[in-house]
Amino acid sequence: MNYAELRTQFDPTNQYEILKNAPKQFEEGIAIGRAADLGDLSADGISNIVLCGMGGSAIGGDLFRCLAADTSNVPIAVVRGYDIPAYVGKNTLVVALSYSGNTEETLTAYTSAVKQGARTLAITSGGTLAAFAAKNGTPVISIPGGLAPRMALGYLFPPLLVSMMRLGVVSFTDDELDTVVHELQARSDDYSDLDDEDNPARQVAEILHGSLPIIYSPAGRMEAVNLRWRNQISENAKMLAFGNLFPELNHNEIVGWEQCEDMLERAVIIALHDLDEGARIETRIETTLEILKPYAQTVIEIHPEQDEPLSRIFALIHFGDWISYYLAIGTQTDPFPIAKIDTLK
Repeated sequence: MNYAELRTQFDPTNQYEILKNAPKQFEEGIAIGRAADLGDLSADGISNIVLCGMGGSAIGGDLFRCLAADTSNVPIAVVRGYDIPAYVGKNTLVVALSYSGNTEETLTAYTSAVKQGARTLAITSGGTLAAFAAKNGTPVISIPGGLAPRMALGYLFPPLLVSMMRLGVVSFTDDELDTVVHELQARSDDYSDLDDEDNPARQVAEILHGSLPIIYSPAGRMEAVNLRWRNQISENAKMLAFGNLFPELNHNEIVGWEQCEDMLERAVIIALHDLDEGARIETRIETTLEILKPYAQTVIEIHPEQDEPLSRIFALIHFGDWISYYLAIGTQTDPFPIAKIDTLK
């Protein structure tokens, strides 16, 4: 398969180059977070944090929630919708994440947070959210616009993480952030090689042609990675992808494989491992895959190599992003347009 030719034909907006520049974008996002004016915003006395966003803007919130669980001493929730919890009040920090600044659900949630007296922060490229924030005295972390939100994770997540580091909510280090950038660069150099038949992103994508990807992973940190993989396959490759988490899926979904044999023959199980998943989860994954192998087209296991959780998570995300790109152009699909989402907007 000639991916260079496929790129020319099916990637007119050059999403390839945007994806290849993900390491630089992440590095720029770190700098934006460090330089951002947070005004008088403080986490002193905060009893909970609520992150509001949708789609490609919200995934940064999901990643932060999953990663911060190891170090944050306050609960963190992600709202993907119009309504915020009743407990939001003066001791809540609400972060509104909207790449465009015009996401209807996020604007509604942000307005409710202001009315309920929460402390607020906005991360956006502009739009109505920036205007609302200026009116309400909410600090705004301004990020570059012009991309599809799902391709701007490096502008959405690092400023969120760095601002929370500055506020003392989490305890990641600058060295950990630098490691992510170096790891992404090394991975990008490998995955962006269109001509390399041993490119693992290409190889996985080719297995997924014409299939139904079902992504299983441990709960915890891998939950957001699981969601990211599914969403990127859906938006970039225009293919349905489903997923679930260990150990919960062992208490319900595993039984659902007993019906619809003709459909499941096209299912490809992708098992995303975590170095810290523990012996019990490792055993559950191994046993579950043995049970389900006879029903699925094939099983792919992904084992991360990175010691630090932050670089491990983003290495897996970058891998999944490239897989979705090769899956798109490899099936003669433009990864950029999202016509059905645009219609709903």
